[in-house]
Amino acid sequence: MVQTGLESSDGVVDSAGPDIFTFEELVHLLRRAMGLHTVVLHLPATLAMVGATLAGRLTGDMMLTRDELDDLMRDILISHAPPRGRTRLDDWLRTNADTVGRVYASELVRHYRRPGNPAKAAA
Repeated sequence: MVQTGLESSDGVVDSAGPDIFTFEELVHLLRRAMGLHTVVLHLPATLAMVGATLAGRLTGDMMLTRDELDDLMRDILISHAPPRGRTRLDDWLRTNADTVGRVYASELVRHYRRPGNPAKAAA
């Protein structure tokens, strides 16, 4: 990525690492890394969207949009380019196990709202 940033031309570059996971494999990898013993359910897309909407209302955040779910279901969020990253996710998770999943990071606050003032859009 640093090399790409030094180039003078515009371009689109995949920044993914060397690992490729199914969504289920990723969920189980994260559960193990965080020491969770939760149940993983396979639901129809409509029920998964209802669950994500309810979780979003409970947290005051947007967990998943319909467009994101559709893209995940169509497998268009996978790269077909050779991986550029070198850090394996399972290695990174072991190194950062004491902090992974310990603090909630709101997408809405991060991108659209000022922290501490959820009603105001960021300037």
